[in-house]
Amino acid sequence: MRVLCVIDDLGSGGAQRQLANVARGLAGRGHLVELFTYFPDAHFLPLLDAAGIRVHVREKTRRFSIAPVRELRRLITGGRFDTVLAFLETPAVYAELATRGLRGVRLVVGERNTVPGGRVSVARVLKSQLHRAADAVVANTHT
Repeated sequence: MRVLCVIDDLGSGGAQRQLANVARGLAGRGHLVELFTYFPDAHFLPLLDAAGIRVHVREKTRRFSIAPVRELRRLITGGRFDTVLAFLETPAVYAELATRGLRGVRLVVGERNTVPGGRVSVARVLKSQLHRAADAVVANTHT
């Protein structure tokens, strides 16, 4: 299976650690795994390099930029990925937009910070509606 993992950066955060470990685990089981980020932080890069996982960085310069979406779509189609796995809210939105209309690409997004009964903004509701494009939404722990 060809898997493209998507996250904001490879800084020292918990979601970044989880995705780096998932990528390494998949690669260790014989899957071709690559990773896409849009910020250059590289704390977990040595772990991914050691596992032979290629990392693509398309740095964005503004708060919202369509450039990462375009680059993601180009990468997905050019790399013939079977599955896209995105962690965190904005990377999930980018992956959901990039895979729109593509056939044969499964999309899995991870909801990391949902709190049942918590306050919900209009922007959050609109972003969550994009999850309808995903084949699976994976929750973090019990939330």
